[in-house]
Amino acid sequence: MFSQDHTALARFLSQADTLDDAARAAGFYLLKERLQLGTHYAEALKALEASLTADPGQDRADEIALLAIAANQPAMSRTGASGTTLPTRIDRINQLRADITMAGGTSVPAILDTGAEINVVMT
Repeated sequence: MFSQDHTALARFLSQADTLDDAARAAGFYLLKERLQLGTHYAEALKALEASLTADPGQDRADEIALLAIAANQPAMSRTGASGTTLPTRIDRINQLRADITMAGGTSVPAILDTGAEINVVMT
């Protein structure tokens, strides 16, 4: 699950007892960011909680609420070989769109947001 930067960060945080509160809080928050980008929400929530333990003065209520909602969701995945392409089109209001097939075989039109850190889609 961890890339090289995650491994280095984990090594850094394994020495958390020797770090000052600000460094420990920053390290755990960075870990939260990396895990959240990888859609590992339960682990990201734990890292955020560790950051808040080190620096309780942070105002992260909105992040906690969002991660708590997503924590029980599996990490995002894709089906297809590396390098798989998806035909896309730009609609009349300049949004990137594609037709995708959901688990179970249902094809649906989708708006592709390539800049979002997190997306929430209702079942």
